[in-house]
Amino acid sequence: MVFPADTKITKFIQYTSHCKGHDVHDTERQKDGKMRHPADSITWKDVDQKWPDFASETRNLRLALSSDGFNPFHGNRTDYSRWPVLLSIYNLPPWLCMKRRYIMLCLLISGPTEPGNDIDVFLQPLIEDLQELWHGKQMYDTYKKESFMLRGILLWTISDYPALGNLSGNVIKGYNACTICIDETKATRLVNYRKMVIMRHRRWLPRNHPYRRQKSAFDNTVEKGVAPVPLTGEEKNICEALVGTLLNIPGKTKDREYVRLDMAEMGIRTELRPKTPGKKEKSELVETLCQLEKHFPPSFFDVMIHLSVHLVREVKLCGPIFLHWMYPFERYLKAFKGYVRNPAHPEGCIAEAYVAEEAVECLVNFEKSTVGVSQNAKYEQNARPLSGATLTKPSDEDLHLAHLCFLQNTTNIRPYFE
Repeated sequence: MVFPADTKITKFIQYTSHCKGHDVHDTERQKDGKMRHPADSITWKDVDQKWPDFASETRNLRLALSSDGFNPFHGNRTDYSRWPVLLSIYNLPPWLCMKRRYIMLCLLISGPTEPGNDIDVFLQPLIEDLQELWHGKQMYDTYKKESFMLRGILLWTISDYPALGNLSGNVIKGYNACTICIDETKATRLVNYRKMVIMRHRRWLPRNHPYRRQKSAFDNTVEKGVAPVPLTGEEKNICEALVGTLLNIPGKTKDREYVRLDMAEMGIRTELRPKTPGKKEKSELVETLCQLEKHFPPSFFDVMIHLSVHLVREVKLCGPIFLHWMYPFERYLKAFKGYVRNPAHPEGCIAEAYVAEEAVECLVNFEKSTVGVSQNAKYEQNARPLSGATLTKPSDEDLHLAHLCFLQNTTNIRPYFE
């Protein structure tokens, strides 16, 4: 079931109260080097550097895609899996990015089984919408009262680890279970436990760290390996490398931060050691994992424990953790589960409730500017009944319901509900 993404983005742009926040990441964000917003991340800056024409329009959308399966039936007595595909917008302030009203449902993949690696077939309509958005769409900014060409880009996906394998096509099990280390995962199979474990976290420690020489406390070996570095795909052309390094050309230079770290560990020109934000946190995290290796059995160290080594890297690439974790989307899945009233047609119930909720929200956003007369606070404060009756003021929710009921029973507006 497809909910066109371009239609939802158009409605989002047309909300007058929302348009002010389209470029808040550029106009109101504190640019002091601290990590507060995805705009402070490496990925965001790489996009700006690679496509400067895209970055020149600050209202262009930066999106994230999330998908996960859930059982729509209460009690989970039936083996049934439903996969919604959601989009979130990062142009907003950080306290609004993960709010439910700014998370858009674009696809609802039917069950009863999960799509697995065939999820790319279901994602094709959404991919076409995103490709169209990348090329640009003429929009009208109701806040600035001007037309502009809106474009959008998908920065990353947000999912749990099993869903990551389906969305990216990477191997998430076996000897290469880590999608970052890949061939350098160094997993070990426990014969009796019949599962793969990932240890050897001493590789991420400095080369002179005492843990590397402790044999009996770990796996009875001295750790001489080094931490794997994610592949960069740089060219090996000598002239290009020489010129790029001398002129410090971004993307061409070989004078990188991790190279200076290696030089410092080798005792070469230690004064060039970079002051890297997050290095202390990563070192402490690795030491904690090594201490766990000394006391916990090997079966404890599955791939999920190993992935914590890369948390600092993820923060650098994507920004604050709370803006790219699964909790907001999982809470939204619980809301979808509450939409199901007829177990025979769970998809229809979810779609009907979602569209109705979206329609009501649209009416509420435009209510003050389209319906009713202006209120006078002076007369409202002095208002009282003529007799001795008690004055009762309905709540905002009751007023909205009464307003919706009135619109649904108005002859001129009824065709829009149908």
